[in-house]
Amino acid sequence: MSAAVDDDIRADFLVEAGELLERLGEQLLALEQSPHDGELINAVFRAFHTIKGGAGFLGVTPLVDLCHAAEDLFGCVRSGQRRVDVAVMDVALRALDAVQDMLEQLRARQPVAPADTAMLDALRRQREAPAAIVAPVASAASVAAAPMPVSASDTITDDEFEALLDQLHGKPAAVSAPVATGETALGAPPSAVSMPGPSALEADPEQRATTQGGSGTPGSSGDTPLRRASDHLADTSVRVETHKLDLLMNLVGELVLVRNRVKTLRAGGTAAEQDKAIAEFDAITSRLQRAVLTLRMQPIRKLFARFPKLVRELSRNLGKNIQVELIGEDTDLDKNLVEALADPLIHMVRNSCDHGIEMPEVRAAAGKPQQGRLTLEAQQEGDHILITVRDDGAGIDPERLRQKVLDKQLMTAAEVSRLDTQAALELIFLPGFSTKETVSDL
Repeated sequence: MSAAVDDDIRADFLVEAGELLERLGEQLLALEQSPHDGELINAVFRAFHTIKGGAGFLGVTPLVDLCHAAEDLFGCVRSGQRRVDVAVMDVALRALDAVQDMLEQLRARQPVAPADTAMLDALRRQREAPAAIVAPVASAASVAAAPMPVSASDTITDDEFEALLDQLHGKPAAVSAPVATGETALGAPPSAVSMPGPSALEADPEQRATTQGGSGTPGSSGDTPLRRASDHLADTSVRVETHKLDLLMNLVGELVLVRNRVKTLRAGGTAAEQDKAIAEFDAITSRLQRAVLTLRMQPIRKLFARFPKLVRELSRNLGKNIQVELIGEDTDLDKNLVEALADPLIHMVRNSCDHGIEMPEVRAAAGKPQQGRLTLEAQQEGDHILITVRDDGAGIDPERLRQKVLDKQLMTAAEVSRLDTQAALELIFLPGFSTKETVSDL
C-alpha cells in the first residue's frame, strides 16, 4: 500500500471516527437518562465496534484494545448481564475521552500511547461487576430481520451479530480490557455574549482550542472536561451537502453564460443590452458569494453538544445536581466562530456550575428544586448571533463583592462607597479577582 493511499485511509478513518465520537458522547448521556433504551445501547456498542474495526485495519493496537474493552462492556449490557448505572457511565465517558486522545495522536502522526491500565481494569471490573440482571436488548439486526414473531432458534445471537459487524468493518485482534478515573469541575453566573453573525465572518471550526487548568483524579489521564470540550473542535475539513454543490455548479454555469454574452455585446450591442447583461452578471455574482459563504456555516449544535457531558463531570466533582438545557441548536455560525466561542463559553459554564448554582441542600433550604438548571441559548438578532448562558442560582451579591475588593486592598473604602450596584457587579472583571475563599483546580 503506497504512502498516499495509507494517508487517505487514515484521513477517512479520522473523519468517520470523529463523527462517531461526536454522536457517541450525546448517546451516552441520553443512555444515562434512558438506561433501558435498546436502540441507544446498540448504537453505543456499534460505535465502539466500528472504531475498533478501522483501528485494526490501520494497525493501531492501543485503540483496538481500548475500544474492544468498551465494546465488551456494552456487549454485556446488550445481553442483559449488566445494567447501565452511574459506574458504567463514568467509565464509558472516560473511555470516550481516551479514544479521543488516541485519535488526536493519530491525527498528529504521533505514536499512539497504550490506554491507561487503570482504565482498562475499570472497564473489566464494570463488565464483571454484579448487578441486577435485566432483559437482553434486541439487536438492530434481529429487529430488522424479524418483522414477525420468530422462535428463539431463529433470532440472531450476540456472537452472530458480532460476526456480522466484523464482516462489515474488519476483524481486529482480540484485546484485553478497560478504564480509569478522574473528574473535574466548573462554574459561572448568568452572562451573555453577542458575536458577529454569519454574514460578518468566515470560519474554520475544529482547530483545537487551548484550555486552562484542571486536574484529574489518580488514575486519569490528567486531562479535564475543559480541555475535552474544545478538543473536539479540531478538523480542517468541512462536510458540504450535495445540494449546495449543485447550486454552486449551476451558478458558475450561469456566470459563464453571462460572461459570454457580455463579451458579445461589447462588440456590437446597444447600451441597454449591455446594462441588462451587467446587471444580471452582478446578481449572479452576489448569489454565488452568498452560496460560498454558506459552505462554511455550521449549526451551533456542534459546540453546544459538548456541554452536557462537561457539566455532568463538573457537577459530580462539585457534589451538585445540574441539568443542562440547550436552545437554538440549529442556529448557524461560521466555522471559525464556532471555534472562537469554545473557550469563552467553557469559562462561563464553569463559573455557572461553580459560583452560580448552589449546593443541593442550600437550594432545598431556599425552597428551590435540588437540581439546578443551566441553559445555553443561541438566537439570531439581525446580522448578529446572541449566545446566552443562564443559570437559576442565587446570583451575585454586590455587597460581598464590595467586601472582597476591600479585603484584597484593590480599592479604598472611599472608592468602594461610591460604587453603585452595576459598578460593584463589574468588579468581577478585575484581573485575579475571585470571591472564592480557597483556590481550587476550577
